[in-house]
Amino acid sequence: DWDGERTVANYHPCMRERFENTNLSWGIGNFMKRSYITDPSNNILVDGTLVVELRMKLVQKTSLPCAPFISENSSYKKMEDLYYNGGKYADVVFEFPREKEFGGFGPPKYFAHRAVLQVCAPGLAELCDPHDEINASIALTNVESEVFQLLLSYVYGMKISVSDWKVHSRDLIDAGDRFNVSNLKIEAEAWYVKFTEITAKNVIDLLLYADAKNCALLKERVMDYFVKNSKDSLQQVSFVEIPESRSLFTDLLLAFSVKNEEEEEESESEEYKVMRISRLRKKLVNLGLDTDGSREMLIKRLEMGEKYYDEDGDNYEEPMSDEEESID
Repeated sequence: DWDGERTVANYHPCMRERFENTNLSWGIGNFMKRSYITDPSNNILVDGTLVVELRMKLVQKTSLPCAPFISENSSYKKMEDLYYNGGKYADVVFEFPREKEFGGFGPPKYFAHRAVLQVCAPGLAELCDPHDEINASIALTNVESEVFQLLLSYVYGMKISVSDWKVHSRDLIDAGDRFNVSNLKIEAEAWYVKFTEITAKNVIDLLLYADAKNCALLKERVMDYFVKNSKDSLQQVSFVEIPESRSLFTDLLLAFSVKNEEEEEESESEEYKVMRISRLRKKLVNLGLDTDGSREMLIKRLEMGEKYYDEDGDNYEEPMSDEEESID
């Protein structure tokens, strides 16, 4: 405070110190006597405490060059350009011949690139004959063009809006499962669970659907519903359509042992059999393994993955796929 009130400005005339980056600087030595500070007549201490205010200012020489500008990695935008301008570089076209013409432009067509599909959508890549000519046409059925457009945009790295997730989440589960876009399927399943209210009327349909599509998270939430509404379920739900399965019984026991996901997140147990689906998937991601599949598949994949990772987390042998393991 350079106003002189309750300060030491008048005690020492040199109240400013310049620090250079070319040599060591330690400020002012022997700045003030302790007796001067503790003298009540000088009114420096505040309730017996010395309050020190330090003001620093960075002085930069104008001759120094400014920091270089580095733009962010724009590779993902290049993928968007490939999607929106796919007709120029595309080598495959997906058509929907059974859908009606729109605005006189004919049935919907979507251009794609086989190399991208091979990496991000193997199920679609399998439909492409490598011997076909460039821009070979492939007719698609049993999937709506609007849903396929969302899937293809997702493959090229774009985000799907919340409104589209709300309307098409179940259709995107089916599409992701059919064309082997596992990340899409997992995300669509999470949105489907978020937007779907489980009731006594739809719980059996959801259970059968989750079991058929290997939607582990949806199946887990159905089991949670049975635990939370056990009395109402016994009175209102018909279990005749549910096939006898040891996995269903196991999932139900697990739901009884773990009341909700929050409790499991706080649990220190590292046993895979009692983990919630979200924790199992997180561990699979950390190991670089696929997160799609039933609870049994996820646990088996984790147990296999552990055998190929040393204590430092280094991968020293590529784990076998589910298909290779089942053949052996």
